[in-house]
Amino acid sequence: MENHWLVDAFVQDEELLAHASSTLPDSTRAAIYSLVALELQSRFERTGSMDDLDRAITTNEEAVASTPDDNPYRAAGLNNLGNVLQSRFERTGSMDDLN
Repeated sequence: MENHWLVDAFVQDEELLAHASSTLPDSTRAAIYSLVALELQSRFERTGSMDDLDRAITTNEEAVASTPDDNPYRAAGLNNLGNVLQSRFERTGSMDDLN
């Protein structure tokens, strides 16, 4: 499945993502951050770029931070964050990613 052009633009430009999402409702912002994080993780898996993996982690953190505690999608966001942290641990061996 091909990404929407806007997701691709956000993956390419971190500042654009931050600016565009700053005026959105939390639920929409969380969804956009999640989509971008998933694309960054996928790109890391294809290329091995640690920059993509690190951005996937921070973008997932933003998605979780934008999702209220009582939102049913919060668990999915936390799961996605855990997955990318595990990927970084497997790559670097840093115990900080497991805490």
